[in-house]
Amino acid sequence: MPWTTDILKSGKPRYIAIADAIAQKIADGTLAMGDRLPPQRKLAETLGIDFTTVSRAYAEAQTRGLVDSHVGRGTFISGQIAHSGPDPMRLRDEDLSMNMPPEPTDPDLQARMKQGLDYVSANLIGLLRYQSPSGPKRTVWQRQAGSACAAWSRTLNVLR
Repeated sequence: MPWTTDILKSGKPRYIAIADAIAQKIADGTLAMGDRLPPQRKLAETLGIDFTTVSRAYAEAQTRGLVDSHVGRGTFISGQIAHSGPDPMRLRDEDLSMNMPPEPTDPDLQARMKQGLDYVSANLIGLLRYQSPSGPKRTVWQRQAGSACAAWSRTLNVLR
């Protein structure tokens, strides 16, 4: 199968575009059961993209049932029917394998985060040290809460 950078121009994430291209080539008969796909590093080099993108594309194709991967042997077209989108029978619709939190856009939140980081960096040594369990920084309510937890724990031990 000739791999060209045209498959990356669909506007979809690159790994989806590659998996879709594999599905399309199976559907049109260019790829058949048992055909071996190129090694991931070679395909990444051919397409001028990162190895992890190709690895993720092959994983997506495997999730769809299009390919079977065998360590040391390669990735081969399976006997499954090709489709270009997520399987509607899958329990989840989103790929969370590279889950990342959204970047905060709220200026107040960004300011509070910066203040927190500034505090941690300014007090790093003190924060890394052991704290006194009954030290002067403990408030009365903290001491009472700790005492109540200890009393409850003793009560549970007596009841056993």
